[in-house]
Amino acid sequence: MKKFFFAITLALVGMITSCVDKDVEVDADTKPAWLGGSIYEELKNPAKNGLLTGTFDTYLKLIDDLGYAEVLNKTGSKTVFPANDDAFARFFQNNEWGVSSYNQLSEAQKKLLLYSSMLDNALLLEMLPNVYNGTNDPLKGQAIRHESTVSTIDTIQWIAGKEAMPKNNVYWKPYYDKGIHVVRDNSSQMMIHLTREFMTNNDITVAGDNSDFAILTGTPYPEEGKTAYIFNDKVVNGDITCQNGYIHQMEDVIVPPGNMAQVLKKHDNTKYFSHILDYFAVPYYDATTTQQYNDWAVTNGRTTIDSIYQVRYLSARSQGGEALTRDPYRQTLSTSQVLGYDPGWNEYHPAVARAGNLDIRIMDVGAFFVPDDNAVRQYFLPGGAGAYLIDIYGDKANTPENLTENLDSLHSKNPQVLTAFTRNLMKASFSATVPSKFSSILNDASENMGMQLSMVNKKENGKYDISFANNGAIYVINELVAPDEYQAVMAPASVYPDMRVMNWAVQDGVANGDYLGWTSSTTCLP
Repeated sequence: MKKFFFAITLALVGMITSCVDKDVEVDADTKPAWLGGSIYEELKNPAKNGLLTGTFDTYLKLIDDLGYAEVLNKTGSKTVFPANDDAFARFFQNNEWGVSSYNQLSEAQKKLLLYSSMLDNALLLEMLPNVYNGTNDPLKGQAIRHESTVSTIDTIQWIAGKEAMPKNNVYWKPYYDKGIHVVRDNSSQMMIHLTREFMTNNDITVAGDNSDFAILTGTPYPEEGKTAYIFNDKVVNGDITCQNGYIHQMEDVIVPPGNMAQVLKKHDNTKYFSHILDYFAVPYYDATTTQQYNDWAVTNGRTTIDSIYQVRYLSARSQGGEALTRDPYRQTLSTSQVLGYDPGWNEYHPAVARAGNLDIRIMDVGAFFVPDDNAVRQYFLPGGAGAYLIDIYGDKANTPENLTENLDSLHSKNPQVLTAFTRNLMKASFSATVPSKFSSILNDASENMGMQLSMVNKKENGKYDISFANNGAIYVINELVAPDEYQAVMAPASVYPDMRVMNWAVQDGVANGDYLGWTSSTTCLP
């Protein structure tokens, strides 16, 4: 009689309460019908249980080439989100890496494709939005993401040449001629998932063509069966139960988008604002990642790397919720010269008052309302509301050809200006800024920001230009929404050198509660 061990998810009175690894001995002849083989076996023979569609030879090749077959064949408690061969065929026809066949994939790309589609816990779809606190009573409908199995050392990049590095940035100049090894933040790579439970629990609408969900993903939430969306991709066959975890088949190949800063850099129509973000990008030596990589390299017969840096963004809130206001030269910058939070922080999450044992990293992400390139041009070029800023600080004639250089000059001479613009567009919470809540979004002065759905661009396929990074949602908009300080009548006083006295008078009055002579006790006469 053949026997085997498997990891089983326990259920109590029909309600799943937790996912626990248990070695349970079962006779092969009496194995329950709903229990498949191992994850690897099910992908190898997808027609066996009739729950998966298509073949998975390409995904299996990733598993084999990376030496992960034994893990997915025998041990562990995993959740995988594979795509079938038809989906990979579509991927090879059009992808951001420019590869047209499996053989063109680098080892690093293979690792990203496999490990970004895998979780280290066995989770049914209905368990994805649960947040566990060390008990069997999870907080339901609160999680929007989980930590994938991507390792930081799998994301190391070699950047060579000034053109590939941030411009107008003194912190990168030492590497312009010699190149640099970097990782884009060394915190955990996250997988975002949109589920009905999370959305309804956070007052995010899901019903109909004009729901938040439909606007965010470009498709109405499917009513049939249980499903979820990983980033913007649909789970087409979920909850395939295996001896060592679960399979959730994806409609398309999951390609990790990276953090918000990375997504903006790849977008065709946000070049100006990605360039502005580069002003705050700083390479910090990363001793931990350097050591981890070199330990792996020695074990696997690879060349070691002397120094690996992580790219972080000067901000009031970065890794661990701590401020990153001290630059590599040990100079401390003021709050008005740094971003509100680090858009390159993979684990970014809004600050919360209560955490306890909860993993607050997975409960919410950020939102970024990014003006497209045309909106930036309209604002700063002649005739635009911000043309006066270029007139004051620009080194060249205010023309489209010179705009990038003039923005560099503006930031060099008065870094508080573009810092304020960027902070105004970065919002702490995705859940609080979905389309149905646009009217409640506040600007830097805690006044209505004026966001409307008509301001969000549409792509050629008719879908809204909204994308998910691993740490937030990015809305590409057709208008540069300036901070309150630069929209008010007194805006010129904030920047014109010959109006400094007026600016001092205004700011001094505001600080003392005396607004140009009108105090709280002043009465307006009829």
